[in-house]
Amino acid sequence: MVDTQTHFSFFHETEDCIIGKAKVETGEGFVWQVAQYDAQFVQSVFIAAFSFVTNIIMLTYYVLHVQHPKFCLRWQRRYCLYLHMIAGSLEIFTGPVLSFFLTGSAVESVVKVNSIISLIHSISALYQVPIVFGVHVFMVPAYTAIICVKIACAVNTWYNPFCYYRVLALYNILSIYSWCRVLIIIFRKLKIFPGSTYSVGIGVATAICMPSLGPGALLGFLIFCLAYIWLLRIIYGKDNWKFQHLLGENSSNPFDNSTFASLYQEARGAGTAQFGSNDKDLSEEDEDSEKDTILRPLFHQIDVDGNGLITLAEMKQFALYVKQPKLYNTIVRTFNNTAGQSDNMYFGGEKKGAEPSLDYEQFRKLAIGTVHNHRVRGLEERVGAISLMPIKAERENEMARVVFDIIDRNVNGYLTIEELGVVLLEFGLPRGEVKKVFKLFDSNHDGKLEFDEFKLHFKPLWTYAFKVFLKKLEQEKDANRRRKDLASGGKNLLNAETSKFLTQARKESEKRKVRESRRQAKGKPQIAQIAEKED
Repeated sequence: MVDTQTHFSFFHETEDCIIGKAKVETGEGFVWQVAQYDAQFVQSVFIAAFSFVTNIIMLTYYVLHVQHPKFCLRWQRRYCLYLHMIAGSLEIFTGPVLSFFLTGSAVESVVKVNSIISLIHSISALYQVPIVFGVHVFMVPAYTAIICVKIACAVNTWYNPFCYYRVLALYNILSIYSWCRVLIIIFRKLKIFPGSTYSVGIGVATAICMPSLGPGALLGFLIFCLAYIWLLRIIYGKDNWKFQHLLGENSSNPFDNSTFASLYQEARGAGTAQFGSNDKDLSEEDEDSEKDTILRPLFHQIDVDGNGLITLAEMKQFALYVKQPKLYNTIVRTFNNTAGQSDNMYFGGEKKGAEPSLDYEQFRKLAIGTVHNHRVRGLEERVGAISLMPIKAERENEMARVVFDIIDRNVNGYLTIEELGVVLLEFGLPRGEVKKVFKLFDSNHDGKLEFDEFKLHFKPLWTYAFKVFLKKLEQEKDANRRRKDLASGGKNLLNAETSKFLTQARKESEKRKVRESRRQAKGKPQIAQIAEKED
């Protein structure tokens, strides 16, 4: 006869839990000894064992790496993160890792303590949800669902401390984030999912760990996320800038994002002009040749399909690219009127009507007074000279100044909330958070963040950004050097590889000589002893 008994129920104790509880309470054995090793339990243990490894990897990562600046700009975020990390570290070791090797009342005490720690960890995680990395429109409901499930598991485990199924389920839900971090490392090494690393990582991690609650848990998770996305689309509208921004991937590495890379390229003089207010904006009095020199590359950058016309969709996508909601909203309001001013507008061989577009001359009129060219003179030389400065205070001042100049797109000596927002929005901070940060550190409340204010209050940001810029510069120099070597027939590259091989061979030869001398030194006393015996 087939046993159809359900071995685990999320809502009430099963027969297995009761048997295990009785045996552990009477001291007949440890939890791992009295557990019923059916197929579901074995799979949960297998996942938990791997989860323990991923948790250790995650802890090691956070010990060796500085926290991302977006967690350090406000003290509330900073201390909440510390609390979250401490609770998570304790929970890793107070779950099944410890309780499965105990018996009697010690099991109940440890599991209940673990439940309290889990609640603290979950509540501190909820506070961090609005600033998660990845595609916000998916990551926010995903993290919210995971945290709510974890809270329910913690409460359930408190009331059923002897149920080893519940303890394992709670531990596996805890491990979703560590699985996500490990998967992100794997994805980056394999160079897959480059535009959605975090989002795919959390999805796969949830698919690994969530089934510990039962076969329907993953489906419930998916339905919740889709319902959230659908609801947001109804509330904001599919063309709203905020909804479109939420569809973009936010990454911890700025150069995984087009906006931050664009800032850097513009500052080096390798990028195109950008929209934005500036005292030195193009005006009607500017020479036509100067306007065309700046505006034509920008026009071609926006014209993705290269047909000589900019559509409303292309213009809105560009506004999202440069993270300027004001520009996006202005485009939505005025684009149709601007495009409709000409009766000679054609698209795809048909007269314009269904989809308004701009040709270059119309774009030129729209751009005058709103486009500027952003370049930081001598950027590469300044970055290279910082490492040679002997005084730490001078180095830090110049580091902050370089980052400040790169972010200052309008080149007016101060940062506006729009300029700072370009960077912070890319890191995943919501607009409300950006406004709070700007207002908090704008000491004179004039809407301008001066350099001294930026240097004092945004040290986590400019320290992190400078390291990223320096690494990017070194990578580009190395790539340019390799291109030159290849262009010269590969002679320099061949010489470098030959020199590397000869150096390595010389080191190996020296090591062999050292080993041989040690071997001879050990052999001499033995030879002397043999000679004495023969005498």
